[in-house]
Amino acid sequence: MDVDNLTKHISSSRMKKERIPSIYKYVGGYIVGGLIVWQAYIPMYRWSKHYTKERDAALGVDMKLIYNNRNPINILTPCKTNGGDRRGAN
Repeated sequence: MDVDNLTKHISSSRMKKERIPSIYKYVGGYIVGGLIVWQAYIPMYRWSKHYTKERDAALGVDMKLIYNNRNPINILTPCKTNGGDRRGAN
């Protein structure tokens, strides 16, 4: 089974999964069939998605937090504005 197919069907898979920790918040990994699959999971939104790379899972968490009007916590940084003024606005 290839990695892309495994990330799509990992939730319904009854294969034995061994958990591995991540350095990012809300990200965890599984070793399934000799392959590593990274899960991005935010319990307060009941949201979960699987990725092939740990960094992609961390970016997914940040994007979900931004979508819900929260500050990113893993890789992305909050946008800094100049007192709310936009360039070129009068």
